[in-house]
Amino acid sequence: MIVDVVKNWHPQDPPSDEMLKWIEATARPLFVMTSFFICYLIPIQGAFVAFVGNLCTTMLAFVFPAVMELCILYPNDYGYYKVYLIKDLLIVMFGMTSFLVGVPLCAYLIYVRVLSLKAVNNVEFY
Repeated sequence: MIVDVVKNWHPQDPPSDEMLKWIEATARPLFVMTSFFICYLIPIQGAFVAFVGNLCTTMLAFVFPAVMELCILYPNDYGYYKVYLIKDLLIVMFGMTSFLVGVPLCAYLIYVRVLSLKAVNNVEFY
């Protein structure tokens, strides 16, 4: 992805193939090492992954597609007995319920993990 951005950065003066290979050969290990150090240095990363996953999953997978379908079908194409309207509203309610329950639970999990880092009986392994 980075190579494509660099390649199309200046269309009149594209970089050479050798330079693109060098950028790829240095950027790929750099990103892998950066992600490794972030994972190693943040001890409660699982809670943050759960928090971000809850936000993304509920909004991108449930709520936004149903809202988009409601917008596309507005105002006359909701089907016989407005079945698409009812279906999409149920999906939005399910997604918002999951969002409103999951986000505070994940935030509480992060809070508890942060407090447990400073606990007296916390044993750190090296």
